[in-house]
Amino acid sequence: MKGILTLFLLLPGLIWGAFTELQIDTLQQICSYFKVDSNLMLAIAEQESDYNWEAIGNSGEVGAFQVKPGTFIWLRDSIAARYELGNLEGVSVEKFKKTPVRQMEASVLFVRWLQDQYQEEESLMQLVLMRYNASSNKEAYAEEVLKIYQGL
Repeated sequence: MKGILTLFLLLPGLIWGAFTELQIDTLQQICSYFKVDSNLMLAIAEQESDYNWEAIGNSGEVGAFQVKPGTFIWLRDSIAARYELGNLEGVSVEKFKKTPVRQMEASVLFVRWLQDQYQEEESLMQLVLMRYNASSNKEAYAEEVLKIYQGL
């Protein structure tokens, strides 16, 4: 039952839920491969969906990280090969929507790509977060994620 139980980590002011131990380990491995801070990805998941793999956004975003299917297709077809991520090759949008590990890979890949686009900027993390989110209030979104991130 260990892999089925939901892991709740108690941190100052935070409870992580809806991620199993295996999913957290997997996210950390993916983040390590792409050199992306796993705490940043957890902060994004909290802000986007409160760690809900079943979440569906108003514009069709899916999963804990709220990646749009169109963004997934772009990452799969145009970006993944540049980063030597073959895991997304041939993955359908339907499979992406139903598979947390593919959602993790896509979201972490997107953050890595964004970091590479803005690597010379002083406020790298703020810019990455503003580009990750497609809402009209990007600055407020980035500030909220950064608050969560700083509390992890």
